[in-house]
Amino acid sequence: QSIALALRTNSTLQSLNLSSNIIGVEGSQSIALALQTNSTLQELHLWGNNIDVEAAQSIALALRTNSTLQSLNLSSNIIGVEGSQSIALALQTNSTLQELHLWGNNIDVEAAQSIALAL
Repeated sequence: QSIALALRTNSTLQSLNLSSNIIGVEGSQSIALALQTNSTLQELHLWGNNIDVEAAQSIALALRTNSTLQSLNLSSNIIGVEGSQSIALALQTNSTLQELHLWGNNIDVEAAQSIALAL
């Protein structure tokens, strides 16, 4: 949560890698909240952090308003079908994200198609 608080006011950091830290739902939701106001971060790596559906939905909400993030790695989490569909909906309005990594999240064909249609 301390990192998330710092991200809210940060004006220089462009890349953050918190991979394999098991930040879980609460930590990823705090980061998602910070992404809604952060205007400098371009790259965020959160693979291997036990991010579930609820946290993925928070990240998706942040993607709807964030206008600087260009690369997001959510690989090897547990966002599943519902979480990936939330991200797909966010991608319909996000125009800055250029890279999205979701391998290892139990995403089915329907969710993958939703993401593909949003691109």
